[in-house]
Amino acid sequence: TLAPLPPLALEFDGLGAQGGVGGFGVGCDALISPRIVVGVMADLTWHEDSEFNLSLSGVTGIGNIANLAVDNEWSVGGRAGYLFGDVLVYGLVAYGHMEMSDLTGLGGTPAAFTFGVPEMTGIVWGGGIETAIGNGWFVKAEGRYADYDSESIAVVPGFLALELDPDIISAR
Repeated sequence: TLAPLPPLALEFDGLGAQGGVGGFGVGCDALISPRIVVGVMADLTWHEDSEFNLSLSGVTGIGNIANLAVDNEWSVGGRAGYLFGDVLVYGLVAYGHMEMSDLTGLGGTPAAFTFGVPEMTGIVWGGGIETAIGNGWFVKAEGRYADYDSESIAVVPGFLALELDPDIISAR
């Protein structure tokens, strides 16, 4: 008789943020009525060690099989909001662009692999609150949802492809 095979499962092993995330942004707003503000904005966010790990469990000795990291994101868009005294409450929509590292895996084994990951584009939605702190400087808190288009990586051309469909939720 044959022994049953151990269970096999694919799992995500963490959304690493061991390193840092930083960025900067620029923008310009216009007051179009006593309380309504519209503006344009652009920003860049870079990630260090923000990686996704894919592991196989249930099979002795396999462990971590693949790694993929977000390198940077940028967006260009607009926002509109309402002034409550000196506090602006706003919503935003932007075109988003993301670059990721190569997909690598099974390092140190004869089956090691590396696949290029295409740059991804999508739409960014969000909102926030902002107030002036003086001399043209502002402080804000913002939440964002970036919905990037799905991209396919040909693992075995014509036979096996890996579909990437990333969404990023962030608080800034």
